[in-house]
Amino acid sequence: MRDFPSQLRDHTLFQIKQMLEHKDFTLATQAQLKLAEKLIEQQDRLMEKVR
Repeated sequence: MRDFPSQLRDHTLFQIKQMLEHKDFTLATQAQLKLAEKLIEQQDRLMEKVR
């Protein structure tokens, strides 16, 4: 996905949610974490639009 923060591409949704819960913004900003979370959760719907 083009908009996905590159520094988070090797992290799972669980890891991203943990960072948000613990307010761990050392790897990415809160906005980047929320964007990554949203994109992962909506990936099936987004992929349908591409087809």
